[in-house]
Amino acid sequence: MESITSYIPSILQMITDSITIQPLELDIITSYEFAEIRISSTVKECLLIGYERGFQIWDISNPSSPVQWISKRNFGISSIHSIASESDGLIALTSLYDTSEFPQDCIKIYSLMQKRISHTIQASDKILSIISNSIALCACLDSCSIDIFSISSFEKLYSIIPERCFSYSMRMVAGISNLYIAYSLKDQESATGSFTTKVSKTVQGIAQDGYSKLISYIDSPNSEANNLDGKVTIKNILNSQVITEFQAFNKQVSELRFSKSSHILVVSPIDGHSFHVYRINPPKSITETGKYQLIYKLIRGRTFAEISDISISKCEKWISVSTSRGTTHVYQINPQVKNLCYDHNVFTRIKYGSYLEPALNPKVKFLHTMKADDPTAPPKLELLSFSESGTLSKYSIEEPSKCLGSSVITRSVNFRDEEFRIKIEEEKIDRSESFIEINTWNDENFLPLRKVKKMTFIKSKNRYEETLIKRNSEFLCFDGKVEGEINERDT
Repeated sequence: MESITSYIPSILQMITDSITIQPLELDIITSYEFAEIRISSTVKECLLIGYERGFQIWDISNPSSPVQWISKRNFGISSIHSIASESDGLIALTSLYDTSEFPQDCIKIYSLMQKRISHTIQASDKILSIISNSIALCACLDSCSIDIFSISSFEKLYSIIPERCFSYSMRMVAGISNLYIAYSLKDQESATGSFTTKVSKTVQGIAQDGYSKLISYIDSPNSEANNLDGKVTIKNILNSQVITEFQAFNKQVSELRFSKSSHILVVSPIDGHSFHVYRINPPKSITETGKYQLIYKLIRGRTFAEISDISISKCEKWISVSTSRGTTHVYQINPQVKNLCYDHNVFTRIKYGSYLEPALNPKVKFLHTMKADDPTAPPKLELLSFSESGTLSKYSIEEPSKCLGSSVITRSVNFRDEEFRIKIEEEKIDRSESFIEINTWNDENFLPLRKVKKMTFIKSKNRYEETLIKRNSEFLCFDGKVEGEINERDT
């Protein structure tokens, strides 16, 4: 009897193990970004997610209830990016694995409307990341160079190759706006490492803080450096003409981000201690220093941090910097300030995790939300965030920040393909005669230049003496005035 009872616990354990529900195996998130996607006449706020086994696109117009647009099973995705073009819903994809069907030196363009790969772009080498504006698609390559392609034809325009690279591990980090592309060199090996490596860098940074702080204050943006560490180059995206070059830091640059107006540039160093905010092409009434002006030095802290994302609000008064370990630092600035502001402290922080937890690499986007109870009131500023954990959250920008809601977006490795389905309403064309104003900047306010009949061009939010007009996929720059006549024959 004793021998029989001795087997009972093992038998019960076997039965329990057999009925235990196995944890759901999830597809691994590899890349993601927020984007505005135009479908017909409607622009939707979307979240693009790349996985080891394909990609997803979510409509997050209502962040508390995201709606899945598409879920595709195909090649592993290393980066996913929305293209702002005349065609509706174009998504650029790069490969996570080097295969014959999808090599790592090409970009595949997926069309939401056609529900297939519509174009394939061949680059010069393995692609590390992609960025774009409405004119060009830029691929940062493993060979320390950038290939520039036309958005309209996807043909290669030119390549940006630095004068020299110090080692095989050097890569180019870049940022793009409507007019410019800014880039710098970064050592890929120094940007990665184990936890102990990051701790040692933090201790070393604290020990050398006095020296580094003294150098950062003495160093001038115009000082000459013996190497390319911390040097930023800005070029005209159309003709590759150099606009300006300057020494942002006496250390390597890890991230660059332009505002949509092309006139604010945020630069982060490799250690993530502080960030510089530059005004590009400032008005002559503000500065006589040239094509750029350092207006803010934003302070994060003394510990080493990898920067995963930089975001600038449309009004250019708010900047967020997110670290890989899960903290978003939000700063409030005045984009029209005339003098340099040193040691500008953070307005509020949003924490998603701790330093000891796995990297979350959050990315954020500022939202301007209208108040339902008072439509005439100015919109309130909110912030969307998404991280590798699959958590989509919405926060209010205040001190302290408040979480307004969260959703978790994941998918199983055994998911089923979901094709793109959305109800598209017929676009109503207003053929009645209407007018718009072309504005320019002066030291006091915006003034209308003239009224013209409505046509196919869009004025950018340019507030620094230039008026940018998009007409038939071409950009025309006017310095404070409109040259020649603009009439219906120009459309």
